[in-house]
Formats: sequence, structure tokens, C-alpha cells
Amino acid sequence: MAHALELGPDITSTSCAASGSLRRSAQRANACLAAHLCPKLDENDLTSSLYRLLETRYGLRLWAASETLRARGATQDEAKLLEIRKGTPVMFAVRVTYVSTGKAVEYLEAAWRGDRYDFKVTLTRPPD
Repeated sequence: MAHALELGPDITSTSCAASGSLRRSAQRANACLAAHLCPKLDENDLTSSLYRLLETRYGLRLWAASETLRARGATQDEAKLLEIRKGTPVMFAVRVTYVSTGKAVEYLEAAWRGDRYDFKVTLTRPPD
């Protein structure tokens, strides 16, 4: 996380504006947001769109993300949260989201139950 968000070698509670887990019946996610880009984030209503909040409250124009998806077996913690057996197939993602200046603002790790999600990718070639 620290490397992805350019926070230096030590992540502390002050360098990570929001860090925590999200659990739905089919998804488990851990995210960390760069505190220096969104100070006092936890004083906002975090029950709606986080990305909209980052853009409207902090002026952070989310521009790009780099995400890696892979299929793997669920860890013990994921299995418990997703109500599946350890080793059951999940889709696992690691994502770093960047603002328009190129600074990393979010680091996310997420796992989705393989039996409840489909991922669709559309590849296009820009016009010549």
C-alpha cells in the first residue's frame, strides 16, 4: 500500500485517510486512501459514492486506474466474510486509482465470489 500511494516505507493511521474493509455477501474489499490528498475524510458521509465525494469535496479528478484481476482460492478470512469454504474460487483484484495530476489516491484489494460475479471487458482500438 505504502509504495502504491507513494507514502514512504511506513503506513500509519495519519497517512491512510480511510482504511478498512467492506463486506457484502459476494464481495470483500480493503482500501486505503492517501490522507494528504483528502484530509479529514472520515468527517464526511461515507455511505454514498466515495468517488463522487473525492471529486466534489476535495477536487480530486479521478482519471485513471491500474487493476490486476486474477482467479485464486479464498483465504481463510475471505471465506469467513464471503460465507464460503477456504480455497473456493474467487476473483481477486488489486487496483491503484490516480487523479488527473498522476498522484495515486486509492489502493484497493478486493475479492468477489466466483459464483456470483461475472467480469466483462470490452477491448477497442482507437481510430487511426
